[in-house]
Amino acid sequence: MSQPARPVLPLRQFLLRRVGLLVAATALLVAGSFVWFGMLPMAQQIANDQFDVAVAKVEAGLDAAFLPPVRLLAMSPQWLQQQAPSLQDPAAFNHVFKPILGQLPQVTSVVAGTSTGQGWLLLQKPEGGWRNRMTDVPRWGERHHLLTDQAADGGQTSSVSSTAYDPRLRPWFTGAMAMPAPGLVHWTAPYTFFTTGDPGITASARLKLTDGRDLVLGFDLTLRDLSQLTMQAKVGQHGQVLVLTQDEQVLCLPAAPGGVSAASWLARVLHPVEVLELPAVSAAMRSWREQQRPVSRVLSFAADHTRWLASVHPYALGNQRFWVLVLAPAADFAPAWAPMALALTAALMLLLALAMWVTHVGSARLARPLELLADHSRRIGLLDFAPLPAIHSRVAEVQQLAQCQRT
Repeated sequence: MSQPARPVLPLRQFLLRRVGLLVAATALLVAGSFVWFGMLPMAQQIANDQFDVAVAKVEAGLDAAFLPPVRLLAMSPQWLQQQAPSLQDPAAFNHVFKPILGQLPQVTSVVAGTSTGQGWLLLQKPEGGWRNRMTDVPRWGERHHLLTDQAADGGQTSSVSSTAYDPRLRPWFTGAMAMPAPGLVHWTAPYTFFTTGDPGITASARLKLTDGRDLVLGFDLTLRDLSQLTMQAKVGQHGQVLVLTQDEQVLCLPAAPGGVSAASWLARVLHPVEVLELPAVSAAMRSWREQQRPVSRVLSFAADHTRWLASVHPYALGNQRFWVLVLAPAADFAPAWAPMALALTAALMLLLALAMWVTHVGSARLARPLELLADHSRRIGLLDFAPLPAIHSRVAEVQQLAQCQRT
């Protein structure tokens, strides 16, 4: 069975079609390669860099919060002169530690306790003023002496409270006593403070008194204050930053979503991350767990029909490890596609027009001598032996064909 005849095209049209198709395919390949190998890796690198910057800022903020208590604990033996503070008058104790609390807003209170059951507290109240609590379990039992400085009028009130409190049973005391040597700093796991009920964390250290007893001194930091660091952190346009404990409870909160009061939001600290009710955060955690909890690698996941990126970085505090979670929509790191696409399209159209013009000129120079030779061959077939017109071509085969027809 014979094949249907393929349409015959003039040489000029044949060349224009083929070259046009080749140039268009090349342009599409170049554009695709530019996007795939250039723009997409660039967007990924921008995301990586911004995530690294956000994590570095959060870690620097955490260091700024956690390092001062460590330095203070190292200097405390000199201030206390290895003597237990007075239980009758906390003036000397306050003289040492009130300036410290005033200069370090992240440290909200100072606690101390001896191995024989005496205890001290100096607390800076959020509304202003100070509170002292003195404890002596062997002599006073559950009765504690309270002194409160009023910020408004500068007056002081004294009272007695009855509470089942023993400093020797608190995490900051037991942790410091378990350290292998005096002076070594112990960081408690996040817990709820006895006096204020606030979630927090305490740095404590043990020191020896001249009478042979052990005294543990601790500095309290509230998670509410630590969360101010991550709630104000920026990554991309819509990104979020939070810090989690090893068992994935919220140590530092991300920015609160719209419509949630500050008090309600801060109450979610030290709760499982799902309590935040943030779809993107929950999806990021699922993706992280499914991928075997990779560290410091940018993950891609979907949330609310949007592609997000996230990375999890470890942060060590004492013998604990926390997780700094950074996430943001992938679109936050995409370059300005519209102007770049317009510029790329204009450049490719210009290239295509230039290629077509060059092809048109070149094909005309090639086709014109061939057209003359074809016409001369037709006339010879009609027994018209008129001389062949002058053939001007730089193509050797065309010149050879013209020479053959002249002979």
